[in-house]
Amino acid sequence: LARLSTYFPVYYSDLVVRKVGPFLVKTQVMKSSSLILLSGFFFYKALMLIGLYVLFRILDKKEIPLAYDIIIAYALIVIAFFSRSFAEFFHFTALILLGFISWRYLLLYKENHKVVTKLLFLGFFIITLSQGVFILTGFDRIFFVFADVIQLLGYIVLLTSLVHII
Repeated sequence: LARLSTYFPVYYSDLVVRKVGPFLVKTQVMKSSSLILLSGFFFYKALMLIGLYVLFRILDKKEIPLAYDIIIAYALIVIAFFSRSFAEFFHFTALILLGFISWRYLLLYKENHKVVTKLLFLGFFIITLSQGVFILTGFDRIFFVFADVIQLLGYIVLLTSLVHII
């Protein structure tokens, strides 16, 4: 929802006064605010990275002190903040977290051979691949379209696994 909200610009009216010779000219202009865009993308990235970390921690099942989780959550928020200028930080961090999640589901599938676990592995693996393609967006913008399509396919596979559970 945070990412979706970034597509709705906020417009506001602004009064511009200019001096043209001996005259003051007042005009009403419409301007758009990028506050929602920037804050929406920040919350999307922060929540995405923290959500992936929580999912990884659930799958990993190793006990670590709460302080470590807090430090990692802080680091993920910092990465989300600085990825405004360098989107590769976000995508590379997501790639690493998704890689660990995919690996855990692969190991789980080798243990239980359930179709749902296989679909979960495939879904997260496809999304992991999409993050790798997102990193290439800096070279050519067409990679953004490819990455979004690959990510959509990954989410469709995850939705299919949910349908199998229900």
